[in-house]
Amino acid sequence: MNDNILKNNRLNKEHGKSKRQTSATAKITYQGENPTFQEYATLSEDDQLNLWQIAKENNKDWLAQTFAKLQSGWLVIIDGKVIKHGSSLGDFPNEEEILQIGEQNGKFPFVFLNDNLLAIEESQSGWNATAEPIDLYPTLPARLRGDVGSISIVSDFDTGSRETFVDFDMLLAQNVTRKKRREIRGASWHLNSSFNYVLRNLTVELAGTGNIIRRVDRTIVCVLNWTNSPFVRINPNRTALIGRGILFDIKPKVILDFNACNTTIEF
Repeated sequence: MNDNILKNNRLNKEHGKSKRQTSATAKITYQGENPTFQEYATLSEDDQLNLWQIAKENNKDWLAQTFAKLQSGWLVIIDGKVIKHGSSLGDFPNEEEILQIGEQNGKFPFVFLNDNLLAIEESQSGWNATAEPIDLYPTLPARLRGDVGSISIVSDFDTGSRETFVDFDMLLAQNVTRKKRREIRGASWHLNSSFNYVLRNLTVELAGTGNIIRRVDRTIVCVLNWTNSPFVRINPNRTALIGRGILFDIKPKVILDFNACNTTIEF
């Protein structure tokens, strides 16, 4: 069954290529179908990602057109139909909602993120030591709570990134979350290098002065094989990169002291 699923999608991929080449001005339509829940669950992790990548490559023109038309940062797709869409991962459905969408339609949904949503404009000044001499990276302490447990981290803080990226292997090792048979998978680029990810809905907590704690539930980009990913190129000890989206949700006052090289959070 697994080979047939991938074979059929590869055939659709070739059909989509020839269709674009022979009729560049024709209406762009979505190519391929989503797997059923049972079919997706039987696939290996690599095959789940491969199936998603085939669908993305086969429909890159359709996706670009749809992202632009809807002005969206993400799309939930079943057989070429946009089931849900939104501007950022701040309004992304949680995992239970995604599974409910799939159960209602009898198919496992594909989630596509706009490449612009994951774009990062990294700065190289701040708190954590980087690979560059006489340079530090701003940090932000936080606690991440998953469906199993929680972990306190000191994350690099980058206002050049809208979304937040975390070491998935660390989350698994610290029992914050578990692997699932039906992962929402994807791939993207950073610093001209590719990386693979799964999406997880986590609770992010920030503690301000006076022990005031505020939290938000948000979908996080959990990067696979983090230690070999482009995210550790600037800071080899990095385990997470918190972007500005979470800060807009929680709305703290973040004081970056470049004399003492520390971060203070106030509410």
